Amino acid sequence: MTHIKEWWKTISKRQRIEFTIAFLTTIIFIIQIPYVYAWFTNRREAARFERIDRPNSLYITAAHREDAINFVMDDINVNGKWIDSDGNEEDAKYQDYVFSVAGERIDTFTLQLAHTTNNQYKYEIFLAERYEPEGTDIEGKDYITYTVMNDTPEDVPYESDDIRTGTVLKYRPKMIEVDDVWLPLTLNRTLKTDPETSEILETNVYNYGTGSSVTFNGAYLNGTDGGTANTSLRPKSYDRYTNVEPHANALYWQCTNIPGGDSTTNEAFYVEFILRVYFNGNSTAYKDTDIIYLTASGTN
Repeated sequence: MTHIKEWWKTISKRQRIEFTIAFLTTIIFIIQIPYVYAWFTNRREAARFERIDRPNSLYITAAHREDAINFVMDDINVNGKWIDSDGNEEDAKYQDYVFSVAGERIDTFTLQLAHTTNNQYKYEIFLAERYEPEGTDIEGKDYITYTVMNDTPEDVPYESDDIRTGTVLKYRPKMIEVDDVWLPLTLNRTLKTDPETSEILETNVYNYGTGSSVTFNGAYLNGTDGGTANTSLRPKSYDRYTNVEPHANALYWQCTNIPGGDSTTNEAFYVEFILRVYFNGNSTAYKDTDIIYLTASGTN
């Protein structure tokens, strides 16, 4: 101890300060190591128990069941233009995005869309189908494209279909014929009108070819399409706050009983959807940022 005191007297004031800081930092780090190690250990245990406790699996992915990082919605162009079949320019009215729900051991699943309402956009989800455009079809209006990355997460349970990286897939909403009218198949619980006869037509009923039809029942739970949310589900978004700006209070849309795979045979599946964002006729107005969440939960 005497030698340490003598050494301490011989060093400069600056060296004493640097030594003190380094010593205290080392002590703090040593004290924190057990807690950091315990935190990482608990995280690993939680992940392992989740896999054991949940033998079924369900994932939100990009098109072609690829990694969700490839599902990008930051390029909405509200001032976009389309060229119609006669070569004339017109304002774009919506923008489409393809995503998938993939899983196994799931009979049916629920799809939920939650979003803030800063922009007063309208949203609609359709079943998607791959499509070969006709000569007069307009990209962005009649179909959208997705470039295959072959970036499928290892946990997503589905075999490869050998589509090469770089292949451009084309999608549109799945079309169904209702009273001689071809209309897009929506997941919304809504009725469409025949533009020629003004007759009300159902466009959310689909026969999967198994002898039974599915009637999609998608609807908002706490407000109306294009409006702002009421306060009934605000605690789902802000559990500690009561004074929330109205447009930051999320609208929740939900569709239940969407067919998946077969839980008795452990059948893997993936279903592709199109999320359509309508600009509401205000394509030149100033636009703010919105938060959009897509989630899915399964039953078996």
